[in-house]
Amino acid sequence: MLLQNNYGKGYQYAYDTEEKLTNMQCLPDSLKDKEYCHPTEQGLEAKYKTKLEQIKKWKREHEC
Repeated sequence: MLLQNNYGKGYQYAYDTEEKLTNMQCLPDSLKDKEYCHPTEQGLEAKYKTKLEQIKKWKREHEC
């Protein structure tokens, strides 16, 4: 029944991609460009900051 009603149509499953990322917007438009995570250069946060920058770059390069 779900398939007949196109449930999930257009959903991009990140684990099916080589990069494990998609350009699918999951948040409402009012939250689209908000940033809630601001890692520092201290400790493990430095690794998270680098990864977050890589993800942002990928998203900019693959915008819809």
